[in-house]
Amino acid sequence: MRFQLTFTFILLVAGCTFAAPDSENLVKHEDRKDHWSFKPLSQFKPDHTIDSFINKKLIANGLSMSPEADRQTWIRRVYFDLIGLPPSPEQVRAFLTDTDSEAHERIVDQLLSSPRYGERWAQHWLDVVRYADTHGFEVNTPRPNAWPYRDYVIEAFNNDTPFDQFIREQIAGDQFRKDAGTGFLVTAARLLPGQIGKDAESMRLARQDELGEIVINTS
Repeated sequence: MRFQLTFTFILLVAGCTFAAPDSENLVKHEDRKDHWSFKPLSQFKPDHTIDSFINKKLIANGLSMSPEADRQTWIRRVYFDLIGLPPSPEQVRAFLTDTDSEAHERIVDQLLSSPRYGERWAQHWLDVVRYADTHGFEVNTPRPNAWPYRDYVIEAFNNDTPFDQFIREQIAGDQFRKDAGTGFLVTAARLLPGQIGKDAESMRLARQDELGEIVINTS
């Protein structure tokens, strides 16, 4: 009994010795409620299946979607994305006053069916195969027969040609009555005999350079 009284007395003395903590430094219970770990889980519900696919990739990379764009910003973005040109003021006004739930889909379908769509997106493929209307280098001589391949690629995009068919037509276009598709074999820059000399050795070098570029483009 005496031991318990003595121990209690010591605890009281120790409590009086140390100052009470400042109330301003104490964590308030209300503040803790705002911590993310105490909040219920929220599930993202995308408006479209494509959004769900994109969001999955964003989450995997620690990213999140940007805020939804207003209608005026959206129509400018979709025009630049699909055809590379801005909408006219009349087209913007018509879209802003269109309250139909399928207004966005109509704009996208309209742009996908435009010839400008193929011209815009064919450029990406033409860049991959290093297409040009001229040979480049110092003399930069024109390629008068290059345009059929360019037009073939534009037409393929506008016709929504399946990618596997698109590739087959370029590798073996003569078998699919798509001779213009094989134009990718000679789209890359190469040395011409007139640029490096017309002697036999220079001619062989130009030919080997051409074959090397064909292999690079095909691979």
